[in-house]
Order: sequence, then C-alpha cells, then structure tokens
Amino acid sequence: CRLQTSMSILPRELEKLKQRLEAMGHTVQQSLDAAVAVLLNVDVDAARVVCDGDDAINEDRYSLESDVVALIATQQPVAHDVRLLIGILEIASELERMADYAKDIARIAIRQAPHGNPEPPFGLVRMTDHATSMLQKALVAFSNGDAQLAKETVEEDDAVDELCTKLHQKLLERAHSNEAELDQAVRLLPAVHNVERFADRVTNICERVVYIETGEQIEFGG
Repeated sequence: CRLQTSMSILPRELEKLKQRLEAMGHTVQQSLDAAVAVLLNVDVDAARVVCDGDDAINEDRYSLESDVVALIATQQPVAHDVRLLIGILEIASELERMADYAKDIARIAIRQAPHGNPEPPFGLVRMTDHATSMLQKALVAFSNGDAQLAKETVEEDDAVDELCTKLHQKLLERAHSNEAELDQAVRLLPAVHNVERFADRVTNICERVVYIETGEQIEFGG
C-alpha cells in the first residue's frame, strides 16, 4: 500500500520540478538578453539589477537540488523517472552557469561606463538572439520530452560559433587602429566569449534531454 501511494505522488512531484526548472530557464534567457542590452547602452543601474538577479537563480538551483535529492530518497523512482531527476540536477547546474555568463557581461557594462557607449560589435545582438533562441527550444524539448527537437537545436550552435569568430576578427581589427579601440576590444571580447559559452551550455542541456528520453549518452560537437 505504501509503494502504491509513492507511485501516485511521484508524477505530480516530477511535474512541479519540471515547471520550476523551465521557469528558471526562462529567467536565465531574460538575463542574457538584459545583460547584452545594458552592455550596449551602458546602463549601470540595469547592469546591477542583472548582477543582483543572479543570487535568485543560484537559490533556485540549490532549492531544486535539495528537492530532487529528497524525492529520490523517499519515492524510489525507476527508469525514465530516475533519468529525469538526474537530468533536472544537471540542467539546473548548466542554467546556473549560464546565468553567471550574463552576470559577467553586466559587470563588463559597469566597467565600460566611464568610457561611454561602446560601438556595438557587428553581430553581437544577432549572436545573442541565436543563443537565447536555442535555450528557448531546448526548454521546449525538455518540457515535451522531444529528443528530436533537442538534436535539431544543437545544430544551431554552428551559427553562434560562426558569428563568434567574425566578432573576434572585427574587434581585433578595430584594436589595431588605435589605443582607445584596443582598450574597448579588451573589454568586449570577453562578452562575446560569454555568449558563445552560453550557447555551448545549451548544447549540454540538449544532450541531457536526449538522455532523459532515450537513455542514449550522446556528446554533440565533439
């Protein structure tokens, strides 16, 4: 009788955890969009809001981890449910790191403030749009248990990598023109790298979705 009670509770608890993870993912997506916007506009107050918001994302991750561990210990899940719970732990960790990238970009904006608005690196907004679109699709794939969508989403990382390479080249070309451009390139290059790493973490999330749904361990882009 006790085992039957556990089995009836688990699906509801899993759904709650999934919804919380999805909400966390949407918050992270908004954080990157906001971070790049404040970098281009040099809005120090808004940059500090992005930095402060990282604490809440960290708390979400640890809260999810605590509840997942408790569920594993008390409900004795099996097969797909075990993979889902482990996947939630790993995806939450990826999202927390992605939020750190957004916070780092916001900090770059604060350091940029004394130097005025930077000349927007060509393609940075487009690169950010690609990265956040990837995250959105990865979250849909997770929510719907869609391994195929996860695999298709990974393919979009090539566009992010291509834009990253072009942005690096453009910033380095500008850096050679004069000292002021060099200083700005030194500040902006890490921001470009952070967006690229954000997209790489989305690829990791997609790997987890495929594993949850199929049990297949795949490493994309190796």
